[in-house]
Amino acid sequence: MVCPDCRRFIKHHKEILADIGNAVEAHGWSAAEFRDLVARHCAVIEHLDVVGHYTRAVWTLTPSEIDELARACAKFGEAWRASYPHRKEMTVKGHIVEVHVPEFARKFGTCGVFGEDGLEALHPHDTLVRRLVRQMRNPEARHAAHTLHLEGKRSTPELDREKKERAKRGGSRRDVLGGGDY
Repeated sequence: MVCPDCRRFIKHHKEILADIGNAVEAHGWSAAEFRDLVARHCAVIEHLDVVGHYTRAVWTLTPSEIDELARACAKFGEAWRASYPHRKEMTVKGHIVEVHVPEFARKFGTCGVFGEDGLEALHPHDTLVRRLVRQMRNPEARHAAHTLHLEGKRSTPELDREKKERAKRGGSRRDVLGGGDY
């Protein structure tokens, strides 16, 4: 779920599995066998799409987003067990998604900033903040200022700024200064 190819697969899994279905049908699989395979995989993958979206989010999740993430994680676990009953236990990563990701999101309000994608998304802002504080000589004060700037970015909503037109002054400089020859 981390690399772009994995995310692309999860986003387009139905189309990809349909293309695979056409190929395996040509190799002798029955349509019923393939429909069963697609249904089992799609039941699991559709929940991973939601999980992947919220675990890469670099913003503080709202309570409803955390609830949606928790539901998707639980449904992923249910779908995995139903789709792969021959597996004795869920994989370690599957267990983490089902149980620990919702706990982590509730505790910290986000998951994305702790992953590689989240850190990469914050990199431009971190660079800007480092430029702002680089002239500070005291390393402890510089670190404190850097941390405060980053926290301010995370916890402050974006401003809805409206561009205002300035009132134009009438005439030339001569008119403004009283009309004399200079």
